[in-house]
Amino acid sequence: NKLIRTLVRPRLNLTKLDILDTFSELRIATSYTGPASAPPSSSGASQPLESFPASLPLLSQATVNYATLPGWNTSTTGAKRFADLPVRAQEYVKFIEDFVGVPVRFIGTGPGREAMIDRAAE
Repeated sequence: NKLIRTLVRPRLNLTKLDILDTFSELRIATSYTGPASAPPSSSGASQPLESFPASLPLLSQATVNYATLPGWNTSTTGAKRFADLPVRAQEYVKFIEDFVGVPVRFIGTGPGREAMIDRAAE
């Protein structure tokens, strides 16, 4: 079991990073709050939800909590190495890695298949 965990490491593929090049800030959904599954208390307080609301009634009452990161307003199209990305784009990728707990291996920086950063090859 330990050998399998060592050999098979999950990695993320982050596509279309270049689509975010013109945003002045990026809002990333990090959690949801909503009514408890039991009837709401007299205070009507919301509680953190464990995951994305699975039912439409709960979703309609949920509030999304966001982390806001600054955009980079610089083209990432065609970047071939992680170091070629603007610093704020690198910070965005690192935020995702830290939040999810899984490293990002591939980063798409354009419409073609060749527009892909492979961090394992660096």
